Amino acid sequence: MRKGRRPSKRSTPRPARWRAARGDVTLALLLGLAFLLIYGLTAAPSVATVFDDSLEFQVVAYTLGIAHPTGYPLYTLLGWLATRLPWAEPAQAVNLLSVLFGAATVVGAYLLARRLRCRQLPAVVGAAAIGLMPVLWSQSTIAEVYTLHTALMTAVLVLALWAGERRPLHRLAVRRVYPAALILGLSLAHHRMAFLLLPPLTAYLWWTFGRHFTRSDWRRLLAVGLAPLVLYAYLPLRGMV
Repeated sequence: MRKGRRPSKRSTPRPARWRAARGDVTLALLLGLAFLLIYGLTAAPSVATVFDDSLEFQVVAYTLGIAHPTGYPLYTLLGWLATRLPWAEPAQAVNLLSVLFGAATVVGAYLLARRLRCRQLPAVVGAAAIGLMPVLWSQSTIAEVYTLHTALMTAVLVLALWAGERRPLHRLAVRRVYPAALILGLSLAHHRMAFLLLPPLTAYLWWTFGRHFTRSDWRRLLAVGLAPLVLYAYLPLRGMV
């Protein structure tokens, strides 16, 4: 009796969940590219305002200076790196940083909707609607700190929900929460409004992982979240030179 041929990997049906994840990645990339184009084409080509924070952030980024309180060390350092790009003049480069973070916010909004069990089409429409809101669009075309803040906030929520969804839940699951804790720490090193996310995020983690984590796990998680705050050391160090 002839043995049947072993089915190739190509002919094996893929799990529906894997296909959905691949579709999410594709749609997220398309959304990101679309809003990079929208924001990029409408971004200010250079200095947009004279008596506003936008000019201040452009100057601070180029000179590696110190902005108004709270200093925004993360944004300043990222802006300084952007001004070193050879293909854009410094003021434009800082504007394009907002373009990048604005598009990342739209991608994060889509992924967050999907984590909350929203179907793909409504998630795309909702994320696009957020991206086309005048308040986000305007902040995505000039040098400002807000799009970095919204991009980090959506990333924290997406990563926290992703960690809570995965099974099984056990003691080693604390490693899944490290990315969310790290991004939250970066958020705190950028904008003080990120503190508003601490109570609900802590409650969610306790509800989801509380009985699986030891005190040592919580201490390590806290250390990961606090580590990015070392960026604030930039402010006194820069003030000394």
